[in-house]
Amino acid sequence: MKKTYLLLPVALVALSGCAIHSSLEVSSGDTSKSSSSSVVERDVNWISPVGAPALAFYDQGANQNWTSTSATTSIPANFKTDTYDAIVFDGVNGLKQIHNAGEDSSYVLAMWLTGGNFHLVSTKHTAEEVPTADSTFLSFNEGSLPDSVFKKLAADHWGWDITFTSGQNITYVDGTSTVSSTLAASPDAYDYYFIAEPSLTSAKSKLNGTTVNEIYDLRAQWKEFADQDAIPQAGLFVHKDHYDSDKAGFDAWLEHIRDNVKTTYADGTEAATAINAYSSDATEQSARFGFNATLVGNLQASGKNRFGLTSGEEIDNASFVNEFYKKLTDVTEDTFEASLFL
Repeated sequence: MKKTYLLLPVALVALSGCAIHSSLEVSSGDTSKSSSSSVVERDVNWISPVGAPALAFYDQGANQNWTSTSATTSIPANFKTDTYDAIVFDGVNGLKQIHNAGEDSSYVLAMWLTGGNFHLVSTKHTAEEVPTADSTFLSFNEGSLPDSVFKKLAADHWGWDITFTSGQNITYVDGTSTVSSTLAASPDAYDYYFIAEPSLTSAKSKLNGTTVNEIYDLRAQWKEFADQDAIPQAGLFVHKDHYDSDKAGFDAWLEHIRDNVKTTYADGTEAATAINAYSSDATEQSARFGFNATLVGNLQASGKNRFGLTSGEEIDNASFVNEFYKKLTDVTEDTFEASLFL
């Protein structure tokens, strides 16, 4: 049978009071993190990017089994090794990678952690104004999933009569943090900035009162366009053989992470407390997580969910991403087969 290869975009995207080890001890009298009735342990060794996905691990700051990194482009190579029990990565591109590896792939997608924290903003224009062919945009990671969603909505939902040409009306930089620093330093340099949280709030804090108008929240706009509650963003992948060797222990760990997501989706108080328990130094917090506890408390307060977490509820992971991909690319058949999912 001929193998179909999915093309990967060049650019990629892109957490209780005390920090706990990922070995979970759960008894019938402890209902805070698991419904299991027996003691289960699993020392999961995993890697994730800093930033929004790291919020799912808010109580794991002191856990040496967790590698958090700002070098996102270094993560995909780990799909070809047995180094980690779990990998957090751009879910769609991770699925493409393991699809292309075929029988050589060792990983499957277990859950979605983030579902869209992208925003289009401007200091020069309001939401009522329609961009024109002369409008200028600063964005990040050309060809990435956020870039593709932005362009799809611009053409098919917002009805913009604009052809985006890199280096002309749209300029790309390597990552949303660079968009943030440019917005903070030169807020009027571009008509529009395409950016993600918490980088947007970071930029606002340095603008000394300059008004930043939110033109679109892309997650809300995708809901209007595609009737999906989220955009498949960061995914948690697990090593199949490692999972099979200790299914009960791994499931307890996954349930713990899912509970973290549910808790922080609703409110950021618990996560902020845990991050402060890890370190009282905001710089150390940022180095570990990619953000500090104050940002979490503010951006996740009372269900605002500006970090863009998924709800944490269990869903059909395959159907979710396949329906998304059909809307994004206009394909009619499922792209990601069932074997790519836990």
